[in-house]
Amino acid sequence: MNALSSLPFEIDVFGRVALLLIVAIASAEACERWLRLPRLIGYVLAGLLLGPAVLAWVPPSITGDLRPLMLLGLGLLLFELGSRVDLRWLRHNPMLIVSSLVESGLTFGAIYLFLGWFDLATVTRMAVAAIAVSTSPAVVMRIVAENNARGQMTERLMLMTALNSLYAILLLKISVGMVHLDRNAGLLQAIAHPAYVAFGSFLLAAALAYGMHLARFSHLKRESERFTLVIAVVLLGTTLADRLGLSVPMALLCGGMILRSLSQRLHLFPEHFGAAGALLVIVLFTLTGVALDPRHVVAGGLMSIGLLLIRGLAKYCGAYISAGYGGLAPSKAAWLGVALLPMSSLAVLQAHEVAGLYADFGDEILAIVLGAVLIMELVGPVATQLALRRSGEAMPTPGEREV
Repeated sequence: MNALSSLPFEIDVFGRVALLLIVAIASAEACERWLRLPRLIGYVLAGLLLGPAVLAWVPPSITGDLRPLMLLGLGLLLFELGSRVDLRWLRHNPMLIVSSLVESGLTFGAIYLFLGWFDLATVTRMAVAAIAVSTSPAVVMRIVAENNARGQMTERLMLMTALNSLYAILLLKISVGMVHLDRNAGLLQAIAHPAYVAFGSFLLAAALAYGMHLARFSHLKRESERFTLVIAVVLLGTTLADRLGLSVPMALLCGGMILRSLSQRLHLFPEHFGAAGALLVIVLFTLTGVALDPRHVVAGGLMSIGLLLIRGLAKYCGAYISAGYGGLAPSKAAWLGVALLPMSSLAVLQAHEVAGLYADFGDEILAIVLGAVLIMELVGPVATQLALRRSGEAMPTPGEREV
């Protein structure tokens, strides 16, 4: 029985969302002011506390009701991340691609081999390993913004976050093809479905980017109008990708990257995303907390804990060993692997996407991934913030003291 049921009147879904957001903001303020922790942790903790797993103030259906807002918030962060990736940097320093491939490949291989110690099907191991490759774009973008981070490691962090998220999406599509084969769906479906998602998402990304480029929207003088157009395009891309069965993360991440390559002096986002963007970010992380359950850690057990340890070691070693070849100083390369640790809403979205393919498939994936995400929602933002500050690239806002 939850606390709201004892009231003499019924609070509808809008009232519950309002209470959820109020508690989320208060929790974020407490985390930042008194605990010196990232605000994101406060949002997640509020969702977890008020969600069905603890106090049950908000029903689990709320994540389904507000799924479009979650996708829009994630899409906005992915689009901004893509728009910050300058592909010319890769042409001038191709070792950056090698570095990202080494880090991602080592992570995938280490997780796949680790899960081989358990009685898991090959397709399950592939799917979990693919999901583990990605670093949370949402966490990285928000921690970079909150700490006003600038510098070579920060740029490398955003580049590698974008690239390994893209690798994770593509690896997951290959895993989906293997799942279809494992379920005797036929070779045509096993190839056609992942190919449709990958190529369709890329074509949608190109269409969005070229449309924005031809409209010359970035020449708008009013920042509010320019940002409103960005929100509208991200909403359109999210809706089309969702309705067409494409990958929302891939479409928007690639869309931002293509747009940046077309408009090198691109400036899309106002400070801290503007009021509308900030609201979407709060909703995204709070509802991610609602969707999590402490029992996921128990269900995932040693596999979730082991996944985090192996993944962390692989990312740290992969980034440290390979970053030097791309010209990053060893002192900063050491912190790059730490900054790449977060797992968040993208991993949750991918886990549910794969788990929904077949009725008898996916419980193990959800248990392992969601258990790991629950821990990383609390540890990941702290790791990235620590890495940015210890590398000397966090720039405190006026009046803020360094810690």
